[in-house]
Amino acid sequence: MKSFPYIQPLNEMHGKHTTGCCFEALRMPFKSWLFLNVRPLVAPVGQQEPGNRGLLLPPPSSRRPVRLLPFVVDGCEEPGEVKQIKHVTDRQSAQSRSSGRGPAAGDGRQQPGLDVRSTGRAVGHSSDRAGHTCWCLFQTGSHDAMSYCLDINSPLLRSESDLFRLLDGFFYCFTRPVIFKWATTQDKTIEEQLSKGIRYFDLRVAHKPNDLSDDLYFTHVIYTHLTVLKTLECVAYWLDSHPKEVVILACSHFEGMDDERHESFISCLKRLFGSKLCPRKESVLSLRSLWASGYQVILSYESELVARHPQLWPAIPYWWANKMTAEEVISYLDWKKDVGRPEGFFVCGLNLTAPRAHITKNRKESLRTLTFSNWECLRRWVEKQKPGSDRNSLNIIAGDFVGPLPLCSLVIALNHKLRAKTSTQMTQHY
Repeated sequence: MKSFPYIQPLNEMHGKHTTGCCFEALRMPFKSWLFLNVRPLVAPVGQQEPGNRGLLLPPPSSRRPVRLLPFVVDGCEEPGEVKQIKHVTDRQSAQSRSSGRGPAAGDGRQQPGLDVRSTGRAVGHSSDRAGHTCWCLFQTGSHDAMSYCLDINSPLLRSESDLFRLLDGFFYCFTRPVIFKWATTQDKTIEEQLSKGIRYFDLRVAHKPNDLSDDLYFTHVIYTHLTVLKTLECVAYWLDSHPKEVVILACSHFEGMDDERHESFISCLKRLFGSKLCPRKESVLSLRSLWASGYQVILSYESELVARHPQLWPAIPYWWANKMTAEEVISYLDWKKDVGRPEGFFVCGLNLTAPRAHITKNRKESLRTLTFSNWECLRRWVEKQKPGSDRNSLNIIAGDFVGPLPLCSLVIALNHKLRAKTSTQMTQHY
């Protein structure tokens, strides 16, 4: 069964709670909706429950930490395949915790017992590939990497349409559960994604409207409850424990940020990562050269301010199909391959996008169920791809739900094709 937040309306005009769930509001006259502002009903908790990372809401300044109370909707069940994979993942996590073999998220240690290829070790994962440039190797990426901690109580992005914002204001109790399940693209923390082998992170940064603080948040339709700097501190700590790992942080969007906020954010990034930042003028960008120089972070920054800071790289192209089915996404990506790859890094996005008309008509569906139902077709296409510098070879392959789906091990294993290709070329040379 799928859980949705149980929501009560709050009558702001009279300053007191009304009783019953949001569905009671359907019996009210329409004009009563004009004075209703619905909020999630929350209850204080001693500590966060396992598995509720994405639903933990930041408390108001005058309240204790809160969590959403689950409200089970009959008939909203995930497909058997999704529930089975989720069950296996949860069971394995519980076994690791009980046996003491699996470290807690964020402790900076690589999980023991995992195959080197499945952990994405050092991007190229092998000394025989350390001499290849990084854009000739396959790397695994996380689309909207921070959407696992979206704050269902946060405002919509200012870039959303006026009509959507109006509907969200009047029918909050209906729109928010839908937004949450279609905007959530990942279900693993940033540390768990790193340990899985993710080395490219799609990070969409913004400043909340009417927020007097300097805090920045990640976004995908709504805002996260984790701040940007706190999250990146976890990444820096993890890199300290893994000196031969290299990550690509792609910061983009920057809604609500002026030049002053940009400069302040860039200064914080420089202090945080320091000598780990690889300058864009690096002449030879191979794993061996990065290791020799101590560089671990390639920081892509989607702004014209990149020109002022040699530590920043320009925005990395992202091939986004904006399609709902695997067949349509594959058709778009094959067309982009025929046109030819760009120079340097670029991302091939496997993520699916459902139009709002489809979301409205299919209330029991979610981005998770859509992604899982299309996975097999996408997997077969990925297995046919090859690394290298050829015109139609790929570089970074990013997708949704990179935790439960075996995208990391699938993509990383493709780098063996590069060794086979090199061996063939040497044989032909001699």
